[in-house]
Amino acid sequence: MQSHLDNVSVDAGFDTLDYSFSPVSSSGLNPAIYGERGLWCAVIEQAISDLESVAESREARHWLLRDNQDFPLVCNLAGLSPVAVRRAVLEKCKMLLKVA
Repeated sequence: MQSHLDNVSVDAGFDTLDYSFSPVSSSGLNPAIYGERGLWCAVIEQAISDLESVAESREARHWLLRDNQDFPLVCNLAGLSPVAVRRAVLEKCKMLLKVA
């Protein structure tokens, strides 16, 4: 299987997007908010897991690396930095390409 550089890249300038990220401390959160954060973390975790699925990989990769509207919102709701998540996803994609 031939790999394409586009499979492990993000749109040019994704680091310059204004994500308005502000990390949230888990201390003092009411249980409902803590549960919602867990839900959004699970959404991101599922998308990362889908990278290994032949059927789901393309859509997951697109959302994780190219979506500039929903992805930052979901990361913010999960209390995660979108830039940090995308960097981790890029590393995972590179690792998967080496295995393939």
